[in-house]
Amino acid sequence: MIRPRYLLVALLFILSRCAPPRPEDLPPFPVEIDNARDTILHTPNGALIHISPHSLTTSDASRARLIIRQNEDFIDIETAKDQPVTFNETIYVALPTTTSTQNKWLYKGTPDPDGHLRFWKDPHPLFSHPPSKEFLHGKELFSTNCSVCHLLGMRFEMNLLPTATQRHDRQWLRAFTRNSEKLRASGDQYTNALYNQFNKVVMPAFPHLSDADIDDIYRYIDEDAFRRHPPFSDSVLQNHPNDYYQFPINAPGWYHVDTRPPSHP
Repeated sequence: MIRPRYLLVALLFILSRCAPPRPEDLPPFPVEIDNARDTILHTPNGALIHISPHSLTTSDASRARLIIRQNEDFIDIETAKDQPVTFNETIYVALPTTTSTQNKWLYKGTPDPDGHLRFWKDPHPLFSHPPSKEFLHGKELFSTNCSVCHLLGMRFEMNLLPTATQRHDRQWLRAFTRNSEKLRASGDQYTNALYNQFNKVVMPAFPHLSDADIDDIYRYIDEDAFRRHPPFSDSVLQNHPNDYYQFPINAPGWYHVDTRPPSHP
């Protein structure tokens, strides 16, 4: 018969193995980036990070220092404490995986008071191969409702639309897409700035689109930009035996891939 104290020890061991990582538990991988060059970093644990020229702004215009920590489906990209770095453009990450890339979500995390990473937020669906049904549905909706005014692939649209999901949360995107004039009238600063920037032209309202419809449209926009300009060439990926979770980031911090759907609508 197993004694209760042994069961307790076993339970504590299992819980410790399941606990989210703490930043200090993972070995740092410091790197220095030549800000004028196109760079693909290879971490010791097999991750790939693509940084385009002039994507980072620092006090030293030519060099940027980053500290990377990685553990399976977690990755942390931080700036050196003595050299603040601003992300000007999207950086792309590829995390190696031996599991399917279908139906996976990317979360951004921050440490709790104990140093564990528990506050996961801002879930976004990962790019999937082959294209998901949500991507194909979003493509159809975009073609029907949006393509008259928005042409993906043009320089303006490439700079604005594909980063919308990184700059705004899901609720804002739904409200803006469904009725931007209503959102502007409520006093939303960003909507009013767009209204003035583009000669006070109002985007048509789309009251018939459901929340899921709008989510799929933005998923298509995100993935279309990725597929038009893949950050990692086939030759780079073929040199590695793994499949990858691939996703964009536009700020330092912890990122986690999980199969769980978002907890909010």
